[in-house]
Amino acid sequence: MITLLLLSLCSACTRHYHPLNASKKARLVNELISKDPRCSSFKNRLASPSVDDDGIDDVYHDATKALCINRDV
Repeated sequence: MITLLLLSLCSACTRHYHPLNASKKARLVNELISKDPRCSSFKNRLASPSVDDDGIDDVYHDATKALCINRDV
């Protein structure tokens, strides 16, 4: 969450901001998800070829609620 907040803040400060494409955003969110076996379902959802930008946000929020986001990344 902190990482996404920082990305939002940085985008407001620069003229050359390019939004992340879905595959890069999915990769970054995947890195934030804990390696705990109970969190693997979130990684599986991100690996789906049909996941879109909103789907990635949903996975991130669901993983946050499940305490599966690493805060120290």
